[in-house]
Amino acid sequence: MQPGQSIQAAIDAASPGTTIEVAPATYQENLLIAKDGITLRGAGPGRTVLVPPAEPAPVCLLLFFPPADLENNGVNGICIANVDQQGNILSTVHDVRVTGFTVQGFPGVGILVQDSSTGRVTGNTPNDSCSGLVFLNTGTGTGVKDWVATDNSVTHNNNFCPAGATGLPFTLTGLGVLIAGGKHIVLRDNTVRESALRPSDHAQRRRPVRGDRGRLHGKCLGLPGIPGE
Repeated sequence: MQPGQSIQAAIDAASPGTTIEVAPATYQENLLIAKDGITLRGAGPGRTVLVPPAEPAPVCLLLFFPPADLENNGVNGICIANVDQQGNILSTVHDVRVTGFTVQGFPGVGILVQDSSTGRVTGNTPNDSCSGLVFLNTGTGTGVKDWVATDNSVTHNNNFCPAGATGLPFTLTGLGVLIAGGKHIVLRDNTVRESALRPSDHAQRRRPVRGDRGRLHGKCLGLPGIPGE
């Protein structure tokens, strides 16, 4: 697809198994991938750039954590989940691949993988958000599992999102990569740098996550207390 066209429209029209090639340009969109077998391939970080639109699409704005339903006021760049507008998981999304994007300046998460399985996030640069890359298990459906994240450069995710502003039941700030209740999540050859927790956030319970051969200069963390781990 070419500059000026809608990436979301291409995703919505795609059949399972489709590869969507996105040309170099800056696209003002927030995206939802809610179907199986989609490969979203940009031309490379710094060439295919995703930034927040003036009027975000109403997708992936509610996350459901039983027994609480929390509103997400922080728009996410790319959300991989089959979720309705009330935050309910409709089905598990399988076999999605996202590669070759800069995802920049979103007030929530750069790339959010929620309750989906068997995919890859490769060669992206999510930066200038509250967290660059999040794998999230909300305790519904089959959870988030069997994902591989490789060769991503996750930089300067220092925005501050208080609990509830992202839909998460905890404050989110200064995190490069977050695994919340996931299973079999492989981190390999990623670079995480220039992300720092705000002073008020140090008291939260956190567990470091080590990626295989990755360079972790910022924060790369897992939270064991999310339902469904």
